[in-house]
Amino acid sequence: MADIIMMRTIGTIMLAIITYWMTGLKSDPRSFLIYVLFLLLIGYASVSVALFFSITFQSIIIARIYMFFFYTMSVCFAGLILNTRTILSWLAWLKYLSMSQYALSGLSVNEFRFQTFQLCPTNISAITSAVSFPGFSVTNQSSTTCFLIPGEEILLQNLDYNDATFTDWDVWVNVVALSCITVGMYGLTYIQLVRTKVYT
Repeated sequence: MADIIMMRTIGTIMLAIITYWMTGLKSDPRSFLIYVLFLLLIGYASVSVALFFSITFQSIIIARIYMFFFYTMSVCFAGLILNTRTILSWLAWLKYLSMSQYALSGLSVNEFRFQTFQLCPTNISAITSAVSFPGFSVTNQSSTTCFLIPGEEILLQNLDYNDATFTDWDVWVNVVALSCITVGMYGLTYIQLVRTKVYT
């Protein structure tokens, strides 16, 4: 419990306060609190997985190998390294075990929803041939052609979403998933602790 409160909660909140405003993310309190919530949940989920593997295996070396494999799989199937749409169909289910995927999806919807981004490129012909989607518009500002791109379209192109209507549930489903992973792994850790033979 001391690890969760002192290291995972207080440190994470201090990190969030610094990084959120430094990177220039949305400047409203609700988005900031959701950001803090996701950082806390991904930290808790990571600790719960590490505790489970460390109590399951007697050798710390074997536990580290399994943790390394699990975290690598989590990052790969989050969409950070591999495009989740191009993964083989018999491997696609692994993205539902990825903690990083839930954190990335939730934070992305939190940040990009209800935003419009302006792109003012120097090579306009390359952009107009590559970009075409609903909501795409062109503005002309001082002889520079600029494009307005809705944040929802960025989410559709980069995350594995099929519908352009993003609701609050698209954020909270990821919170629920990370909470379930955390509680589930802490539950499995408790079961492993009960089953462990103590020699005195």
